[in-house]
Amino acid sequence: MIKDKSCATKCIILPCAGGCAANYNKYKHFLPDVTIYEYPGHWTRYREGLVHSVSALVEDFVTRVIDAEQDMPLYLFGHSMGGIVAWSAVEKLLSMGVTVAGLYIAACSPPSESGDFLREIKNDNDIKLFLAKIRQVPSKVLESAFFRENLLPSIKNDFQMIQNLSDGCIWSERKINIPITCFYGQDDSLVPYSNIQKWKEFTEKETRFFACRGNHFFVYDTTNANYISNIISEGFK
Repeated sequence: MIKDKSCATKCIILPCAGGCAANYNKYKHFLPDVTIYEYPGHWTRYREGLVHSVSALVEDFVTRVIDAEQDMPLYLFGHSMGGIVAWSAVEKLLSMGVTVAGLYIAACSPPSESGDFLREIKNDNDIKLFLAKIRQVPSKVLESAFFRENLLPSIKNDFQMIQNLSDGCIWSERKINIPITCFYGQDDSLVPYSNIQKWKEFTEKETRFFACRGNHFFVYDTTNANYISNIISEGFK
C-alpha cells in the first residue's frame, strides 16, 4: 500500500504484554500515519517506572494522545494486552472530545475472559516456561542476566496486570459506542475464536471478525501486517 500523507487520520498501535514498540514498525510501511505506543518502564521508556494497573496505563496513554493527536480522528489497534488497554481508553478519549473512529483488536480476549491462559503462572520460573512454550524468546535469552534484569520485570508486571484485571469489575455493563474489528490467529492456542467472538458484547456498534494464518503473534508476519493494515485503512476513506 502506498502511503497518503494527506490523510488526516492517525492509527495508534498498542503492543502485547512485555512487548516492544519496535516489533510493530512494519505497519509504518502499510498505514498512512502510525504511532506505536511504548508502555512506561518498557524498552525505550525503560528508565520510567512500571505502572501496575490497566487504569494507570490508560491514564498515561490518554495523556500522550491528548498532547500529540487531539486534532485528528484516531484508530486504535491493540495486540493481545494492547487490545484491553485500547478498549479501556476509548470511553475516556471520547469524553475528552477526541474522535475515536474505530477500534481494532488482535489476538485478545475481551475483559471478561482476559488472563485465562495466565492463571497457572505463579512465579518467575513459570513465566520462563510459558515463554519457552510459545517460542517467542530464545532459550539462551531466557537464561541470561539480560532477560532477568531487563525483560522479566516488565513481562511479570504485565502478566499480573492482566491476571488482576477483572477483580471487582462488572464488565457486562460496560459497552463502547464505536465499532470493533477483531483479528484472530487460526493457530492461536492462547486465545480461541470462541473468546474473540465475545467482543460483540462490549460494543453498541458493529463487530467484525477476520481470520489470519498463524499463532498468537500473527501480527508480526509481514503478509498479515499488510492484510490487517488494508482493513484498517478502509476506515480512513
